[in-house]
Amino acid sequence: MKIVERIGSKDNVRSIKPMNSQLEAGLKYVDNICSVIRLHLSDHDEYSFYSFIKDKMINVD
Repeated sequence: MKIVERIGSKDNVRSIKPMNSQLEAGLKYVDNICSVIRLHLSDHDEYSFYSFIKDKMINVD
């Protein structure tokens, strides 16, 4: 799981583990943010939700 290794190596990440976003409110929030990004990148963000978060985006490569 390369993404777990990559994100887990960041200084501000305390832990990372898979969970059900329907049961965890914080994870549900992140899941929705990821959906907005995915819709934006695929040109399917018909309600322009990305405009609400674009100022907060940073590259974590």
